[in-house]
Amino acid sequence: MELNRIEARCAEENIASARVLEKCGMTLEGKLRDYLRIKGNLMTYRIYSILRREWEAGL
Repeated sequence: MELNRIEARCAEENIASARVLEKCGMTLEGKLRDYLRIKGNLMTYRIYSILRREWEAGL
């Protein structure tokens, strides 16, 4: 695959997942406020991404 960008999302409360994404070199781009309703509660999600050039520079 010739992907240029990979995205990931995690619940704002999930600190462990956010750390994993950051350790993989992903950058926090922002928040998706009240993005998803789970068991009646609206959840805010963080969105992360990494670009091909960033990944290649890290190798």
